[in-house]
Amino acid sequence: MKFYPKDKDFWNNLGWVYITTEQYEKAIGAYEKTVYLDPEFGPGRENLAISVRKAGKKSHPLLEIDNRL
Repeated sequence: MKFYPKDKDFWNNLGWVYITTEQYEKAIGAYEKTVYLDPEFGPGRENLAISVRKAGKKSHPLLEIDNRL
C-alpha cells in the first residue's frame, strides 16, 4: 500500500478486513507487516495468531519467536 507503508495501525486494520472477509492468507501478510513495523504491538501478534489458526496452519515463524523467549 502506497499511502501508509509504515503505519502499523493501517496494516492491523487491513488485516482485520481480510479476516472478516475470510481472506486469511492476505490477513497473515498484513499482520506480518504490522509485527515487522512494531514487534511489541500485542494486538498485531494476537491477530496474526488468529489468522494463522483460521488459515488452518499450526504455526508461524513470527509467533515461534515468542515461544523461544
